[in-house]
Amino acid sequence: MILKNKLSPFDRALKYLSYRARSEAEVRAYLGPDCTEDIIARLKRLKFIDDAKFAAWYVESRLRTRPRSRKLLELELKRKGVRLDAPSTATDLESATQALQKKSRVKSRDQVIRFLHSRGFSWDIIETVLKKRYNGTNVNY
Repeated sequence: MILKNKLSPFDRALKYLSYRARSEAEVRAYLGPDCTEDIIARLKRLKFIDDAKFAAWYVESRLRTRPRSRKLLELELKRKGVRLDAPSTATDLESATQALQKKSRVKSRDQVIRFLHSRGFSWDIIETVLKKRYNGTNVNY
């Protein structure tokens, strides 16, 4: 029987971080009981883990690919063990407009409302986007 070389917890963490940036909490969860403070400190010292940079990267990536509300971004980051302290570069109105521009199959106002609501935007933002999109015509139902 051939035994596979078992990677050390530090090497497993490096491999995990090689795919994309991760938060400290994600690395801790991935390593499980093998995670030690020495490993986390070493990864931080080598700048492989930086929650502030991770949060900035994550927000920028999400706003570029699948724009969503700040509230939803904060929730996603909270699940990853990171707080969003820095203000994002885009406002909710800009993000909602950008999200709608990326969505090509939205035909009716109902679809616009459902789509933007699913991305976490408030009714005020949705209403403003609807007025912009339909040139200020009545959006009440």
